[in-house]
Amino acid sequence: MARRVVLAYSGGLDTSVAVRWLMEHHDVEVIAVAVDVTQQATTLAALQASETRFRALVHHVSDIIVVVDAEGTITYASPAAARSLGYSDDSRPGTDLLALVHPDDAERVSAHFRLLLEHQGEGRPVELRLLGADGSWRRVEAVGNNLLAEPGVAGVVVVVRDVTERRRAELALDAQSHILEMIARGSPLGDTLHSLAEGVEAQVEGTSCSITLAQRGVLRHRAGRRMAAGLASSGGATPIVSGTTPCAQAAAGGRPVLVGDLADDRRWEHLRAVARQAEIRSWWSFPVLHPSSGAVLGTFDLWGPRPGLPDPVARSLAERAAQLAGIAVERERAEATLAHQATHDRLTGLPNRSLLSDRLEMTLRRGRRHPD
Repeated sequence: MARRVVLAYSGGLDTSVAVRWLMEHHDVEVIAVAVDVTQQATTLAALQASETRFRALVHHVSDIIVVVDAEGTITYASPAAARSLGYSDDSRPGTDLLALVHPDDAERVSAHFRLLLEHQGEGRPVELRLLGADGSWRRVEAVGNNLLAEPGVAGVVVVVRDVTERRRAELALDAQSHILEMIARGSPLGDTLHSLAEGVEAQVEGTSCSITLAQRGVLRHRAGRRMAAGLASSGGATPIVSGTTPCAQAAAGGRPVLVGDLADDRRWEHLRAVARQAEIRSWWSFPVLHPSSGAVLGTFDLWGPRPGLPDPVARSLAERAAQLAGIAVERERAEATLAHQATHDRLTGLPNRSLLSDRLEMTLRRGRRHPD
C-alpha cells in the first residue's frame, strides 16, 4: 500500500524535482498543498519601504528627536543629535536627559517633565540650554509628547530645535537698543560701558569682558571685569606698547588681536605663567575707535578658560560692542567739551563770566546755609 506524503508549498520554491524523485524511488502518493502568500509578501515589502522612508526622514530632519522613559533616561536619539550637539550616534542612549541640561535650567525643566508625565499628549514648549560634546551650551526649544501608553513607543517623545543663533540675534538687538537708549539719555559713561560688557558676556558663553580707555599713552580699566594683575591694567596702567599684552597691541595697531591659546602662543610666552594661574587660555582684544576720526580710544576685551578663537557671531558681537563703546566715549567727551566751552573763554581758556557767576552763587548759597 502506498504511503501518503503531504508537501506544503508556500511559494518561492520549485517542488517539482522533489515530487518526481519521491514518485520514482518510493511507493508514495504525493499530495501538494499550496498556500498563496503574495499578500503577506506585499505587506512585508510595504512595511520595509515605510521603515526605510521613516529612517531617511529622521536622518535628514534638522530637529533632534529624543525618546525618554518615565525616569528621564534617553532610550533613543535621532542622528540630528550628533550633528547639532556633536555627540556620536550611539553615545546618548542610557544617559539621564537632565544631566545634559544647564544647572540654572535643571529645576525648571524637571518640574516641566513631571507635569508632562501626569497627562497624555503634547505639552507646551520650553526653552533651555543643553550641553554640547565640546563643552559649550546650546540654547534649544523643546516640546514633549507623552506616549508612554503607546505600546509601539512606551516613552516621552521630545522634539528639540536649536534656537541658539536666533536667540543670539534677538539678544544682540535688544542689548544694542538698550545701549543706544542709554547713550541718548546721557547716562553716565561708566554705567553705559558696564551694561555693554555685561550684555556681551550674556551672549558669548564662557567669556568675561572688560573695557579699557586710553589716557596719555596707557590703558586704564574702565568697565567690566578686571583681569589678573600682570595680564592687563588692574588698578594701574598698561603702556600702549605692541607686544606687551594683546590689549596693548590692539590699541597700538588699531586692529583686533585674537589669541586662541595663551599657553601655546610663543608671542605671549611672558604671560604664560600668570595666565595659567588665572585660568585664562583665550584672549580676544578689539580696539575701540573714534566714530569719525578712527583714533584709538581704548579696547574691548574678552577672555575665557577654554582655548579657541571667536566664531563669526561672537566676533560680530564684540566688534559691534567696540563700536558702541566708541560712540559712548565720544558722546561723553563731546558733552564735556561743550560744558567747558560754555564756562571758559575760547581764546584764553580762562573761566568766563558765566562760570564766575555760577561759582559766586554757589558760595553765597553755602554761606546762607552755614552763616558761622
